[in-house]
Amino acid sequence: VDAMQTAFDEFHPNQTDGSDAPFLQQFRLWYSQAGTPEVSCQWHYDDTNQSLLLKLCQIIPNTSAQTGQHPMHIPVRIAFIDETGQTIPNFEEVLHLRQTEQTFHFANLPKNAVPSLLRGFSAPIRLTTQHQPNDWMHLACHDSDAFNRWDAGQRIYHDAVLCLYANPNVGTEHPSIKAALAVFERFLNDAELSPAYKALCLQLPTEAHMFNEWKALCNPHALHLARQALRCHIANQHHTALLHAYEALHDANKAYAYNPIEAGLRSLKNTVLNMLCCAEHANAVGLNLAHTQYSNANNMTDRMAALTTLVHFGPLPKDELNHFLDTFKTDPLVIDKWFAVQASIPACNVHSDVLSNVRALLQHEQFQYNNPNRARSVLSALCVQNMGAFHHPSGEGYALWAQAVTTLNTINPQVAARLARAMDHWHKLVPDLKTKARFAIEQVASQPDLSNDVQEIIHKCLAQA
Repeated sequence: VDAMQTAFDEFHPNQTDGSDAPFLQQFRLWYSQAGTPEVSCQWHYDDTNQSLLLKLCQIIPNTSAQTGQHPMHIPVRIAFIDETGQTIPNFEEVLHLRQTEQTFHFANLPKNAVPSLLRGFSAPIRLTTQHQPNDWMHLACHDSDAFNRWDAGQRIYHDAVLCLYANPNVGTEHPSIKAALAVFERFLNDAELSPAYKALCLQLPTEAHMFNEWKALCNPHALHLARQALRCHIANQHHTALLHAYEALHDANKAYAYNPIEAGLRSLKNTVLNMLCCAEHANAVGLNLAHTQYSNANNMTDRMAALTTLVHFGPLPKDELNHFLDTFKTDPLVIDKWFAVQASIPACNVHSDVLSNVRALLQHEQFQYNNPNRARSVLSALCVQNMGAFHHPSGEGYALWAQAVTTLNTINPQVAARLARAMDHWHKLVPDLKTKARFAIEQVASQPDLSNDVQEIIHKCLAQA
């Protein structure tokens, strides 16, 4: 912080009247105040004067470490996208939000211009706006800012998952589902997007991200099923286009090259392959393509992507799993991937019982609790990255977690403490899951000789009750 202050003083010295001092003092709050700022944005368009009033409000949530925080200096870059999809000239600027609430005036602005806020992710904040679904679709299709275009697509996907979470039987004619199908098609068919960026735009928000953003009690298992249902709707609707995209991207005879362009092409190809296997009437086609890609792969990226697709969307491919294990048995870090891909089998896979598979992996001759990487490759892959399976209604995931934390506590307390944090947000679970989670946490808490690392995490968990 002192170095930052020195740099500001050198390149932006205070005026003789000290007018810049408040700016520097307020900017320092980013380094001294805990909590992520939450900014809300509302606007009103005046037809008579062709002007727009935009109001920004900020809240700095209290934390366990701090209360009564002061307003931050938050730069919010803004532009406006007109009805034709063009960025309106001369209206892009940075709004400096320095008070709890501020209003900004934009004169001579065309009607129905859609605000594009926080362009380039100009500040690390949580932003809520009054954008409507049509606004998000407009931004996802036309915004000239890459971050905001991606973010608009993520919000459309997010709303569709929430719709399916609330009503699993909702059909593809529901506006939220139609919007998700349409924005996916737009991204998939946009030839102007770079392959790496397109791959990101085709991926739905992660379950962990959605759970962390959840405001009410949540069932992560049901959330997983809702997200997978949307993936299936998308794959069913666009399976022909996905198949053509994969065929255009995959060339088994192409020599491997490592550069940003080729890496982006591989990322897009493997994203498309993964999505293709979600299609009910094209699942076998996708799995056959994955088998072929695994056999012909000349690089780890394609081989691992094919293996992941096979493991996650079909019966356990024993031939490929055995081949991978035998081929890379002398490379521990690659074998960690072999363990992780099996521990992350999604709960929606009707061909595999991931919790039973994980228990079998823990008994595998190459699994060792005293190897931190190997322990994380199985246990973190399940408890942290595989929320649908970890939060299974049976509570078996919690029981496995308690057993693993207890075992690791005597071997490597730091690894045990990190695994214990998989229960950090257990208080956000729906009542039935919360009861089972609390039982598992109390099981760990009752163990004698808990390390200080684990004890601190567990006590914090129980305090959340």
